[in-house]
Amino acid sequence: MGREKHFTIAEVARHAQHDDIYLIYENSVYDVTRFLDEHPGGVEVINDYAGKDATEAFDEVGHSKEAHQQLEELLLGRLDQASAATATAARSIKKKANKAAFNPAILYSFAIATGATAMAGYWYFQVRV
Repeated sequence: MGREKHFTIAEVARHAQHDDIYLIYENSVYDVTRFLDEHPGGVEVINDYAGKDATEAFDEVGHSKEAHQQLEELLLGRLDQASAATATAARSIKKKANKAAFNPAILYSFAIATGATAMAGYWYFQVRV
């Protein structure tokens, strides 16, 4: 590829039209325009991440080794250092927010407390009657 090209997040964001789509995966920039019609998940999935970081969505699906190889064929370059740091921090914050959004321990604790309160109320009113 010669000298590697570097992009800012703003530059990638400008490529979010159906006939010109860049996306970010692991701080690398890909032109996925020619792959739109071939994508097994449909065009809509790629359009949702056009001009954005698709790392989390790509990893959640669990793409095959072949999918990773196809993606590498579409590589344009990497995010510049500042943009890469921003993208990495944003992914980290989003992961933490998603983890905190549903915490089974909190739900379990709430269920136990509600049950205990209901039992105490039941016994209290049974004794008083």
